[in-house]
Amino acid sequence: MLCVKFYFSGSKYTLWNGRIDKACIFKRLDRILVNQEFLDLFPPSEVQHLIRQGSDHAPLHMSNSDEVPTVKPFRFTNFLSKHKQFKKIVEDNWKDDFVGNSFIELHVKLKNVKRALSTWSKEVFGNFFQQIATLEYIIKLREVQLQINPSVDNRAELSKVEMDLIKYVRLEEDFWWQKAGISGSKKET
Repeated sequence: MLCVKFYFSGSKYTLWNGRIDKACIFKRLDRILVNQEFLDLFPPSEVQHLIRQGSDHAPLHMSNSDEVPTVKPFRFTNFLSKHKQFKKIVEDNWKDDFVGNSFIELHVKLKNVKRALSTWSKEVFGNFFQQIATLEYIIKLREVQLQINPSVDNRAELSKVEMDLIKYVRLEEDFWWQKAGISGSKKET
């Protein structure tokens, strides 16, 4: 039998009973198991203990360290239109005193709106994938603080950051629903 120890990043513990003070329990229970064939296919794999969101166990994420993040161009996403400033941004940038061919005028207006929405989206929402990663990192830090000192204040700080994460996860969820091209209400399922 082959026993391989994967190095991990993230919290040292994968289980927390959700309690504070003396009733608090942290343990490392969860592990990754693989066979030799897997190791032959994915030698530089590493394990990450993700944050405990909605569970007492931390999910484990195994990734290949050769992954390279890619930068994507601006794409319109439906959640932009739900923001209170959206309509004003579009109206202000649609106005153009361009005189000439109607198709060129439309092209110029669309380009202006796209540029304005792209800039505005970065200012208001930022890169929500990066925001999620940052908030997950902050949650990891707050979890460590809670492990060291399971107090009401540390629990409140953790809860505050978790609420911020939920907001960005909902944006990400809307993004993926749109990207998948699924119509109808996603809340029904």
